[in-house]
Amino acid sequence: MAARRWLLGARRELGRARRVPFPLVGVIRRYTGADLWGDGVAALQSALMVFPRALCCAFVAGLPVSFALVGAAVASIIGALFATSRYLVLLPTRTSAILLLSLLLTRHADSNPAEVVSLLTLMVAILLMAAAYFDLGRAARLIPRSVFVGYACGAGLLVLFSQLHWVLGFSIPAVDTFVEACDETCSRLCQTHLPSLALGAGSAALWLFLAIRWPASPATAIVLVAASVAGAAMQARGIPCATIGAICADALYPHPPHVSLVQFGSVASSAVAIALLGIAESSFVAKRIAAEAGERDNTNREMFRIGLANLVASCFMAMPSFASPYCSRVNFQSGARTPMSCLFTGALVAAGVVAFGDLLRWTPAPALAAVAICLCIRLVRPSDIRIAAFATLEDSIIFLMTFFAALTTPLDIALYFGIGASVLFAMRRIPEPHLTEYTIDRSGQLAPIGADGARLEPAVTLLHLEGEMAFGAGDALFAQVARLKEETRVRVVILQLRAPRALDASSLIAIRELLDFLRRSGRHLIIAGASREIREALRNSGLIDAIGARNVLVSGRGNPLLATREALTRASEILEREPPPPAAQPAPPDLDL
Repeated sequence: MAARRWLLGARRELGRARRVPFPLVGVIRRYTGADLWGDGVAALQSALMVFPRALCCAFVAGLPVSFALVGAAVASIIGALFATSRYLVLLPTRTSAILLLSLLLTRHADSNPAEVVSLLTLMVAILLMAAAYFDLGRAARLIPRSVFVGYACGAGLLVLFSQLHWVLGFSIPAVDTFVEACDETCSRLCQTHLPSLALGAGSAALWLFLAIRWPASPATAIVLVAASVAGAAMQARGIPCATIGAICADALYPHPPHVSLVQFGSVASSAVAIALLGIAESSFVAKRIAAEAGERDNTNREMFRIGLANLVASCFMAMPSFASPYCSRVNFQSGARTPMSCLFTGALVAAGVVAFGDLLRWTPAPALAAVAICLCIRLVRPSDIRIAAFATLEDSIIFLMTFFAALTTPLDIALYFGIGASVLFAMRRIPEPHLTEYTIDRSGQLAPIGADGARLEPAVTLLHLEGEMAFGAGDALFAQVARLKEETRVRVVILQLRAPRALDASSLIAIRELLDFLRRSGRHLIIAGASREIREALRNSGLIDAIGARNVLVSGRGNPLLATREALTRASEILEREPPPPAAQPAPPDLDL
């Protein structure tokens, strides 16, 4: 019987998996010349933003720039095939790049970066697709914003001191935390290379001027082009300057991801953290743009799209890609008409890799580091920091815990610190479940038993569970076991499960313990008002067979008293069938003289 249920469930899930969304087919059938013009203009402006930002993300993570550029191209092209939103542009983001930097520094300092990144991207893709399949898109949105603000502040400071040595013109050994990066940088300030410092400071000043004066302009691209010209002039005059290097042709060819069980354990934690951050950031961007554009947001479909895009990108040694807030807004403001704009963006980025990949050897590292620092420091606004730090006491504690953990521990651990603190505070606000004993009054209605404890039928007790049936529900049931030890007249216990929506393992174990106690004392358990979900959980755990199918009664189809009436009828049948146990004889007095 159980095998048949599993086979039917597997067949149903496979049928659901076959309904894979492919909305681009309908878009192509209705595509017009006006759509082509609008998508082409939006794609050109988006590509001007995506290309330099992907360069900065790869540089922040300490990886070859091809890992981000090829990832942005592949993710945009594959993501456009399954897009439900015409505006979301996929590329490696700053948050994922910073987490990847922490992973490579703390756990894989001596490993091959290509193997680690391909495995990480593959695991992120699997997590995203599984979350989309099981409708878990809203799970990341339950994490409070104070966690992300604290993480972003700590990550911004980590990027500042881990990349500052490029601006100053010297190198430092690989370090794990903000404190070590700050110590290594400050101890080598006497080695500052003034031409590199001038180039980096000028690039940062120019970027800030363009970003503040003309926010819609491709400030990053303009700064990097100007810095490349200045760097070439410096090298022509014999002034040395570090550059990022050209892209080799092998980066454009697919490579199967390296799956290693040895690296799986160390990569899994960062993959979960990157997936959580990516889901939260992408869903936030999708909802905000969908609200402004008057479109309907579908978080799970977008997660499936991003997961599938990363699955293909993992075969190109690419970094994980998510919806970029800035590039998606540029695509929206540029007038994109269909998801084809994202496909054109990816094609333009791929063309840029082919056309300008060799010219990247002139891009100076101090300028790219200065722009990357500016981008990462602007992860959060000062108003967000003020709200997260001073809104409530709980938000302040969560913000400070996440912030200081980001400065002293790996970033994925810091993120889990903040999430754990937020869960603990949330559990404080959940009301504890408790049991209320009811009886039937003279008018035939349910009424809670007062202080006198008088029951209409002393052999039957009717317990109603109130509150969420999770975590603490077992304590309420175990407390009832202690009461039943004293209530010797009670022979049938009716447990009302009408209020809870579902059962978890803790609740099921507590019900089993209650059943075992009642059986040992010759009593019976009846469950009344069970919903379909509760009945399914009882069946899967084997409790229906233990309790008896006739003693598990479904909900009353809108009438809450119907299931109670059926339960009382069933209790009467049990009491009539089984005689009461003989009264216990008092122990003889001790006459030992």
